[in-house]
Amino acid sequence: MDTERSRRYLIALTIVTLIGAVLRFRELDAQSLWMDELATLHSGKMNTWEESMGTGRSGFGFSGFISYQYIQLFGDSDFAIRSLSALSGIALIPIVAEFARRVRDEKAAIFTAALITTSFFAIRYSQEFRPYMFPTMVMWACLLYLIDATTVKTRNAIWVILGLAFVFMIHTVAAVTISIMLFVMTSSKFFDVNSQKNNPSSLKKMLSSFWLGRGSLVTLASICILSLGLITLPTLLADSDDGTHSDWIPSTPEDAHLVLLEEFLGYESQGSVNEGFAEIAWIMVLSSPLLALLHNRTREEPQSIWNEPEWVLLASALGTFLFITTYSEQIRPLFVVRYFAFSMPAWFLILGIWISRTLDLSMERFDENGEARTITAVILSILVISTGVTWLTQDYDYYGTEQKTDFRGMAEWLDDNIDNNSHLILVQPTPYYWEEYLERMDSNLIIDYNSWGYLQTYHKMRIDNYNHSVVIVASMGQYPDILAGELDETHIKAEEAVFYDGHIVVYTHPGVDWR
Repeated sequence: MDTERSRRYLIALTIVTLIGAVLRFRELDAQSLWMDELATLHSGKMNTWEESMGTGRSGFGFSGFISYQYIQLFGDSDFAIRSLSALSGIALIPIVAEFARRVRDEKAAIFTAALITTSFFAIRYSQEFRPYMFPTMVMWACLLYLIDATTVKTRNAIWVILGLAFVFMIHTVAAVTISIMLFVMTSSKFFDVNSQKNNPSSLKKMLSSFWLGRGSLVTLASICILSLGLITLPTLLADSDDGTHSDWIPSTPEDAHLVLLEEFLGYESQGSVNEGFAEIAWIMVLSSPLLALLHNRTREEPQSIWNEPEWVLLASALGTFLFITTYSEQIRPLFVVRYFAFSMPAWFLILGIWISRTLDLSMERFDENGEARTITAVILSILVISTGVTWLTQDYDYYGTEQKTDFRGMAEWLDDNIDNNSHLILVQPTPYYWEEYLERMDSNLIIDYNSWGYLQTYHKMRIDNYNHSVVIVASMGQYPDILAGELDETHIKAEEAVFYDGHIVVYTHPGVDWR
């Protein structure tokens, strides 16, 4: 890449990344931490990081390790802990763009960066304290190095393998995506070596050429991850047999591919545009190998088809998609859109490369130096960004629309209206969702946990003997009158307060002022 071209590319990428930074840090702590974020915070605030690692649910506890270390460094405010995901989401933009540039060109890089900058999905999970954007960023930084690595440099190899192993241990689905991509990377590099002219004919020489050449680091990483996978296999199998991990997950939707792309793009599922965009994106993904083959045949010297990046990217995107949907149908529900965070960059890379190839095929005859194609890609990127920003801020009003359970608001209401002397506070599903905010307020309220659906004997005695008013606090879409049948004979509903995905009801004895 010549100096002037490089300068323009860097300027464009910097502008796009800065837009992405604004979108990810805007209103970062405006909404309360929701249930999963509070669970992550709870694990990260254990006395030691060893205890934090023991709280892992969807992997091997390393998300607890990250949480613990980050909280020790930057504190536990909503803004501080969410900044880890925000910074990771910002860093992911140039990483994915550079991936596109190395495997294709600047046009693909700019368009891919534009797509991921304004992606509803990418922004949403860049604003949550959950183990999605950070491991995704680390994973794709490692893959960026692997994609065109030619020789093994010991220091780099160690960091790449450790990075992939770390992500592997964070989340089960991340482990699946990494395994698929390494397998396809190794295979494509192997066949590429085998197809080269003057390649040694014997299997021994061919393997030697492969190991010492383009496939060395990828193969080494694959062997290490395979070994790690074999070690952790018992844990993965045990997790698969544990139905409690998926009892909250609905069945896989019929049009799972459209649901996924709608979430990535932020359209129909969020009340805007229509699902036609998702259908077009799906066609673009499926047709990408055919487009790559067609584009390859127009070259004066066609390269090996195994060199085309679509194979690795399709393996990540469609491979992970097929694994999750098949697993969901055959074993237990697993189709949760956020689990596709680790393969999400691959979908945008495919779309960015598709646009780049299409521009080349349609314009290369009268645009020999590529200037018009690059300008067109820039214009398309500007349109994508302007449309995405308009939709986010105005049409959908992402930053003004409540989307997270308001535990903060419920805690504030309890602190303002309830005292320990005359009230029995029952919360469902678990106390620490509210206690985190009560502790920040220096509140002296004591919360009693109650098993779902009935009053425990201990609580009945307190209600009968001390004439306590009962405050029922519920979230997760559950109306708190689930206990009303046991209170109707002795209590009346005196007050209720409604929050986003939360509800508080106060039951008191007749004639007793609950305040």
